[in-house]
Amino acid sequence: MRAPLRLLHTGDWHWGLVSWKESPRSVDRNPEIRKALDEIYEYAFSNKPDCILICGDLFNHYVAPSENDAKEVLSRIIEFSKIAPVAIVLGNHDWRGLATYNPFSSRMGIYILSTLGEEPLEAIENLRLYYFPYFSLRNLLKKFQVSELQDRAREFLSIYKNKYKSFSRLDRWNILLGHFSVEGVSYQNEITFSSEFFVPKDFLSSELFDYAALGHIHSQRRIPGASVPSYYCGSLVRVGFGEENNTVGALWVELRDGEGVKVDPISVSSKPLKTFKLSVSEIVGLKDLLKSYEEDAYIRVIIDISGGTTFSPSYYINNVFSMDERIVKVVLERERAREEKKIATLRNKGLVEIFEEYLKMRGIQSPSLLEKFKNYYERVEREDEAS
Repeated sequence: MRAPLRLLHTGDWHWGLVSWKESPRSVDRNPEIRKALDEIYEYAFSNKPDCILICGDLFNHYVAPSENDAKEVLSRIIEFSKIAPVAIVLGNHDWRGLATYNPFSSRMGIYILSTLGEEPLEAIENLRLYYFPYFSLRNLLKKFQVSELQDRAREFLSIYKNKYKSFSRLDRWNILLGHFSVEGVSYQNEITFSSEFFVPKDFLSSELFDYAALGHIHSQRRIPGASVPSYYCGSLVRVGFGEENNTVGALWVELRDGEGVKVDPISVSSKPLKTFKLSVSEIVGLKDLLKSYEEDAYIRVIIDISGGTTFSPSYYINNVFSMDERIVKVVLERERAREEKKIATLRNKGLVEIFEEYLKMRGIQSPSLLEKFKNYYERVEREDEAS
């Protein structure tokens, strides 16, 4: 029988996140993230996991982090590695250059995994780790048509699935560490559909894995319909108001032969998000409503102006902001509806298609300009892959 295995499953730290940049009250979320990491570290220190799994998006930006940001995050990882080996798979927000540290960090028990592994990692005792970093459909644009991308990616994945079958044995715990979306699972606004590869549920197979540790979706949840226990660990903070009802934190996972998998949430001190929706005539009562809501939260106020307004939009926005320092966003409902429609349209298009529509909107007929944009875009993609 295999020895019991205890895992700390975390991810989606998003260090460097600034929320509501378009608002006069944008918020640096690093203090919250730092506090959450402190709490997770204390939990790990007290409970002594056998391995710490970090499922991508350590940073919020995919460009090289500043020296201070890199020092903050890497020092955290080093502290975790003093408790147990750390395995990290890169997410869509992570700078690919992080992988260059792996030849050195692996000597410290920190494994940074940036490419889909043809062979599992067996450097950690009692563990066979299969890793699946974020894979964008944009990687296939040079070879296939947009309509083919999901099917081609599935074919690509099936090759790896067959390879994995030859490695999966019961001498170690077989764990999948991934940063991806799963087909058939409902999402809010956490992903960009135009470049997203949706992994089929049958890949999350009990024939291959004992547990699937996933990142990318910011709310803790189990994947329904997967034959192996498959969980998203959740982010450390609620990034935006589309995540108002998300459960955030990390997961504690225990595996024992004959007893299955036990998964428990690890709570963190993430500030809640709260939305108030009201009509123009109800603005006068908002101040009292806010006084009755005493929780330390980030607040969004949505004003329905479909019935018309007496004053300019800026008057209502400035008036609402002045009522409470917790308010970080004010939205006029009619404008919000247009913006959401615009975003939904863009999600289903690639950048080249969007630029082509922009040229049409401006009345510019220039195939050469479109071709230059396409070539430049492809060059950037190649450089991103090379880094």
